[in-house]
Amino acid sequence: SESEVEVSEVRCPKCGANMIVKSGKFGKFLACPNYPECSSILPVDAKITEDKCPECGSNMMLKKGRYGSFLECPKCSFKRPNSDPAQGGEKTEGKCPDCGKPMRRMRSKTGKIYYGCTGYPDCKFLSWDIPTGDKCPKCGKPLTMNLRSDDKFVEDGGWIKAAERYENFLRTRKNQKVLLLELGVGYNTPVIIKYPFWQMTAKNSKATYACINSGEAICPKEIEKQSICIDGDIGEILKNLR
Repeated sequence: SESEVEVSEVRCPKCGANMIVKSGKFGKFLACPNYPECSSILPVDAKITEDKCPECGSNMMLKKGRYGSFLECPKCSFKRPNSDPAQGGEKTEGKCPDCGKPMRRMRSKTGKIYYGCTGYPDCKFLSWDIPTGDKCPKCGKPLTMNLRSDDKFVEDGGWIKAAERYENFLRTRKNQKVLLLELGVGYNTPVIIKYPFWQMTAKNSKATYACINSGEAICPKEIEKQSICIDGDIGEILKNLR
């Protein structure tokens, strides 16, 4: 009966009427009460956002897909990634070298991370690496962060000299009483510092492993008695130690 109809707070994207909850073969859904003049239907958990569709101007709907959340226009079906972290969207990193807007971290169909300009569809710049917003003064191509995330890491002269000093440190401190201090090392390149420090501590009873990191101050159980792990901001901790 009419009194038993469950009315939702979601408004029909086509005619503006409050949609009603109905049941079908695959569960509950939202339908426009003005059917058949208006045949709009939406998922029962539909969430209409304040974001406007660049194609038709309608409020876009937040949806979830296989590769994360995205926004879809319920009126013209235009889609774009969700860039709002508060709504489960991918965070922004880097700066678009073409228009200067933040870059949105996205995932490809194979799960690989890439970066797209938040100015889409006006700006269609894409990059597999985090762009800095600057361009090379010689060739004009976008400059990216010098990170070991793939085979494009730049091992220049300064890097090679530092690597040689580090290898010499590891070799000459073997079996000595030593403090292996690790500051803010994450899991992007753990095989360079973190894992070797753990291994040296495990093999040397005179060694102490100390780690200061926000959210990732951990160590293997095998070296817990030889370790000092401090979870917090490095700057604040060093300031308090003075």
